[in-house]
Amino acid sequence: MLILQSEQHTFFLSTMRLRRVRSLCIILLCTIFALYITMQYYDESREKNLLTLQSTIKDFREKPQGVLSVPWLANMSAGQQWYTDKKRPDSRDIPFQLSTTKLKATIDSGKSKHLTIETFQSPVCPKIDNDYSVNTTYQMNNIYNQLAFDDQPGGVWTQGFPIEYKMDQWKEQPLEVFIVPFSHQDPGWIKTLEKYFVTETKPNLDATLNILNENEESRFVYSEVSFLDLWINTLSEEQKQSFKRLLLNGHWEIVSGGWVMPDEAVTHYYSIIDQFIEGHHWLLEHFDYRPNVTWSIDSFGQSSTMPYLAKKLGFSQMIINRVHYEVKKYLASRKALEFMWHQPWDAAGSYSILVHMFPFFSYDVPHTCGPEPAVCCQFDFIRTEKYGCPWRKLPVFIDDSNVAVRADMLADQYRKKATLYNNNGLVLVPLGDDFRYQSTHEWNVQLDNYNKLIQHINSNPSYRMKIHFSTLSNYFHALNERVNKMNSTMSTSFPSLSGDFFTYADRQHDYWSGYYDSYPYQKFLSRILESELRTAEILYSYTRQSVGRIQSVTQLVPLITNLYQNLTTVRRNLGLFQHHDAIAGTARPEVMLDYSEKLLRAVDAARKVITISSAYLLLLPSMLKSDIEFSNRRRLPVSSQFKQTLVQLNDEYERKNDDSSNNTSHIFYSLEDTLHNYQYSEPILIDFFENNNNFDVENTRRIYIFNPSSRNHSKIIKLHVKHHLMNFEAKQIISNSMDTLNHQLDIQLEHSFIHDQHKQQPVSLLYLSPVKLYPLSFICIELNVASTATSSSMVQVKPQLIPVINDAEMLVHNRPQLFIENDYIQLEFDSKTGYLQKMLNKLTGQSMDMKINFIQYESLKFDSHSGAYLFIPDGLGEPSPNPKSYHYTKGNLVDEVIVYTQYVTHTVRLYKSSGLQSQFIEIENVVNIKVSRPTDIDLFMTIQTNLSNKDRVFYTDSNCFQFTQRQYHDKIPLQGNVYPIACGAYIEQEMNESDDRSHAKQYQRLNLFTSHPTGVVSPKVGQINVWIDRRSSRDDSRGVQSNLHGEWIVKSQLHLFTEIISIDKTQKMCFMLHRILKLV
Repeated sequence: MLILQSEQHTFFLSTMRLRRVRSLCIILLCTIFALYITMQYYDESREKNLLTLQSTIKDFREKPQGVLSVPWLANMSAGQQWYTDKKRPDSRDIPFQLSTTKLKATIDSGKSKHLTIETFQSPVCPKIDNDYSVNTTYQMNNIYNQLAFDDQPGGVWTQGFPIEYKMDQWKEQPLEVFIVPFSHQDPGWIKTLEKYFVTETKPNLDATLNILNENEESRFVYSEVSFLDLWINTLSEEQKQSFKRLLLNGHWEIVSGGWVMPDEAVTHYYSIIDQFIEGHHWLLEHFDYRPNVTWSIDSFGQSSTMPYLAKKLGFSQMIINRVHYEVKKYLASRKALEFMWHQPWDAAGSYSILVHMFPFFSYDVPHTCGPEPAVCCQFDFIRTEKYGCPWRKLPVFIDDSNVAVRADMLADQYRKKATLYNNNGLVLVPLGDDFRYQSTHEWNVQLDNYNKLIQHINSNPSYRMKIHFSTLSNYFHALNERVNKMNSTMSTSFPSLSGDFFTYADRQHDYWSGYYDSYPYQKFLSRILESELRTAEILYSYTRQSVGRIQSVTQLVPLITNLYQNLTTVRRNLGLFQHHDAIAGTARPEVMLDYSEKLLRAVDAARKVITISSAYLLLLPSMLKSDIEFSNRRRLPVSSQFKQTLVQLNDEYERKNDDSSNNTSHIFYSLEDTLHNYQYSEPILIDFFENNNNFDVENTRRIYIFNPSSRNHSKIIKLHVKHHLMNFEAKQIISNSMDTLNHQLDIQLEHSFIHDQHKQQPVSLLYLSPVKLYPLSFICIELNVASTATSSSMVQVKPQLIPVINDAEMLVHNRPQLFIENDYIQLEFDSKTGYLQKMLNKLTGQSMDMKINFIQYESLKFDSHSGAYLFIPDGLGEPSPNPKSYHYTKGNLVDEVIVYTQYVTHTVRLYKSSGLQSQFIEIENVVNIKVSRPTDIDLFMTIQTNLSNKDRVFYTDSNCFQFTQRQYHDKIPLQGNVYPIACGAYIEQEMNESDDRSHAKQYQRLNLFTSHPTGVVSPKVGQINVWIDRRSSRDDSRGVQSNLHGEWIVKSQLHLFTEIISIDKTQKMCFMLHRILKLV
């Protein structure tokens, strides 16, 4: 509804006083009811009142005047899904995002006028105790408690056990063998995506297309759509139709169908879903094809969130491989390598999915036909020409003289493998490896020899075996038929399992936990790009929906529609980096550099969409009649140059001269930090004395901030200002007036890690509060240099530099205690070192030890040692050297202590506002391991508390979607007790107080959330250690053939907060992950 003008409102009230009283009473009652609902909302164990975007539009329209709110720009349609929200990470706001909504505009050359909001439901538990978990056949925490992890020798199956069988078990029905040719292809590892495509992928796909067209019995499965996208552009129309025919008749199967095969440890579920959407959309658009089976054979561990996402994406079967060898042995001994994977909070099994786990060491031919790799290697026939066999027994081509002996050998392996599964006589045998079948010759070598073996076995009933080439869908279809013949279901025919499969080990104590923190800067870039993409999609969708319908702006249609190409670039580059050798940091340095460049280009492309879309939306009210969508009071002030710049950019697009847009882009630009390869991000400095046509008033700057979340926020934001300013004004424009903002100006230079061009420049950190952000809306902040001091609350602060002193000096100086505080928290620091020591919660009166330090590990020097994949420390680690100095700052909006150590600039910060921002501790670590030569160092930040987390139990998130219980086991080395986090972790202790009437337990909890993925561990009671950076001087023999060395600088931000949690013992309680994330 339209908002009344102020004079109309005054007249209305003066003539209708009785109605005014009645209205006030109604408002009072509504307020009381709203408060009651809010209290109920925060008291729920699960958020039941999440709304779809469509149902919140009415609320958005009723927000205060003067904010440019945009949901009215499109006709909305939304399904019955739930959604979560995410704050935009930038230098002015919370610097990372923690959950997301997938928003996609249905744009079909302007024909569709509807905006579809596709969201993902998140009925997930941040905490699942064994007492409350779903009753499954196997629970991973219980399996870990049972296993000795003693690596007992297994004979020819080194990591297993001797296998025996009796032929009578296939007497009534022959063993059916499904041979599945495949080629696993990494979109970047030893080579970049493009180099792999030219040298290995295109030859493979070309040869496969020819072979499958010529051989009716041949089959092939393939996964990576990122390569298919490159390949399809090299095909003729006839070849494209041939490929489509093979897809639709089931001879060539696309499995998973994502843009890549993603890592599952350090990825955010937003990016996982987005790369699946990009891949599935590509397949649907080009070939009307939908994948049926997921294929995760090379991800380094398996996440419990993936089966839920796979189920929601429409899959019903999964293939997994890289699981701890002791866990594989445990399940194989119980014939439980096929199971229904449950979510621990899903009592009904609504989201369970059938999983097939490979039983042996790897997915190559020596480890897929059976338990004896020395035998299986002899049936990878191309190894006679290349690769060879490590067991010194090469394959022999099949002919009439040896076919019987060789068939007996192969059939024996198939039978032994089949005994590990309880599936009524079916066995799946993958036949492939990395970048295989690169020529028709390789294909023919394999097919000719296997066809002879298959013909011999199939024609001889004594084998009691039938073999044929197959796809994964063929195998699962046959499995389903066997189950149906028994009048059973998948759920009742197979055991159930809950939990995940981290941390992965492939042999002995070689745990693949090192990659949790390898190349942390690229992990940080990925998280930034996720946020930029989401904001860009929202703003572009609103812009695109309006530009074709408003006559006065039709001239801008080419500019806006061409922005969609930028979004495609962003999605695909983000999707590419989710590849399990990319975000994991396990590719060669030159490949990681290529990934970084692609991420940075994607960030630039996303910001281009954001800035142009924002400029258009800010201009839109002035181009509409006031009685249509806006009242004049809802306009935000914009420069007169905006429209002229947009028109000029549009002309450049029409001339296909996009590069020239750089000449005018300075009229409106992003204030996000400038990102560089391997370097500390460079903040944009606001210069009040530089001539800039963007502003109509001298020495004035306007900043527009868009809130992409669905909630109101009132918070402190930070800007970087060039020069030291004495008199200064900051106002947030609301309606026809301006609200003056309090501000704090910290006069200081940025850390020594910042770029050379800024080292000699005086820089002020400008904090503004309270900045009010409204849902899906723009706000405007006007900054100006005042000629005289203003009446606004302005505080200039110059940090005190305090040198660290030794123990002898401490006895003489006797420094006073060091505190910083706000209305919620008081922090006590060691005045000797500057490190945090204790936290007091002012609301509850409870204090907690919170001793922060840094610990560093060197690598073991023997055959097994740390590298890009592995973390193998030599001993328990040593505390980092004491810092040399620290800064101490107290202001009206922000207090902070900055400690300078050998490798880390460590900041602990408290905000002073009335919002949630003041209820957590912000920790910032800028890490710069400056070494001139390769070295071995794994650097952790430790937080020692006085919480008693029983049995050293701690909790880590799973893809920012749910929490999983972990426990530190002494029978496993330190590296095996480190677990991945994509967003956060916590420890807790049960409190003595409990309410017997409500059957509730109370826990005191310390939560830690991080700006990008890493690893955590709780080696001591009350302690949680978080990885912050690492280097390795040697390769760890897992294929990349490179050390982990470089001079990158990485900034990580952590948020710590404590809370009291009540858990109902009578119910299977769970708490939404994003419930907690609202605080950060």
